[in-house]
Amino acid sequence: ATLTIAIPSFATLWRAACGTRPAPSDSGIVYGSIRDARNGDPIGDATVLLTWTDLSLVNMRRYSQKAYRNETRADGGGEYGFCGVPMDAGLRLQATVAGGASGTIDMGLTKLRILRRDLTIGPTDTASSVPRGYIEGIILNEAGVAQEGATIVLDDVPQMRTGADGRFRLINVLPGTRQIEVLAIGVRPQLVVVDVIAGQSASVSATLQKVTTLAAVQIIGSRWQQRMLEEFAARRKRGLGQYRDSTVIGAKPTLAAALASFSSVDIRHGPGGLLTLQLPGPDGGRCSANIFIDGIRSDSFELASLLPQDIGLIEAYPRRSQVPGNLWVLNNCGAIAIWTKRVMP
Repeated sequence: ATLTIAIPSFATLWRAACGTRPAPSDSGIVYGSIRDARNGDPIGDATVLLTWTDLSLVNMRRYSQKAYRNETRADGGGEYGFCGVPMDAGLRLQATVAGGASGTIDMGLTKLRILRRDLTIGPTDTASSVPRGYIEGIILNEAGVAQEGATIVLDDVPQMRTGADGRFRLINVLPGTRQIEVLAIGVRPQLVVVDVIAGQSASVSATLQKVTTLAAVQIIGSRWQQRMLEEFAARRKRGLGQYRDSTVIGAKPTLAAALASFSSVDIRHGPGGLLTLQLPGPDGGRCSANIFIDGIRSDSFELASLLPQDIGLIEAYPRRSQVPGNLWVLNNCGAIAIWTKRVMP
């Protein structure tokens, strides 16, 4: 016998969930349920916030960026829904109640026009008596082999790296839906969403995919390092920058805490633990710092792969006029140079 199974069309689902107005051709539906991370009970009247950023080209010369937000409330059974959500934007979702919240979850880009995301809410007060949870996981490369040294990033928890067996364990995690970002050199960042239940351990796994990288550069001999140290000594003698060495950096729990020790650096936390570093701008505002890692122009993704114990030295030059020639770029912002222990022992 042949059994035929059918599902409703998108137009039918749209009418059922969103009313009689026509469905936009480029929009969809996001829905789900909200539950308590302590006992799994539905949470009615929770506030659910959906945000996204629209990037458009203006006059073929510059980009315009606009941030949007949409807010709704869950019903008595903890169910929520959004209609008319753009499917070509990076969506971010969070649920909150008085004294509690889920993590902020990146839903990414997708061709699906109906997306479900259930969220669990835990306490936001770090002094809460609600038991913490644990996250255990394993990270593999695309060949299925354990990925050693991958950086695990989770808000409010110190960063750590996977061991030789590709495993990691995060402790003292606030209950609720949380998002982990996995970073490693030469692979695409991976986001993993996990529901952390109070007093329980949650298991996750991820497989990292390679990206095209340049051939490795090996630094041999002490003459090159000696020249680097001499150049740094000359920069420090001029007294234009601010400096921290490994004796200070290594005592900090996170890279963000180490960078926060520079009075001129304003740190902004982005999705998945990515850091945006702001310095005083020429017009009295703030500008995005030019970041260098081991003398090479870098970005927030490469910055997120570093731990305090990896770093031998950090130099900060808040003003454009203070930046030395080896860190000079063609814009009006200052620079931050991070030297790992491979280069600056």
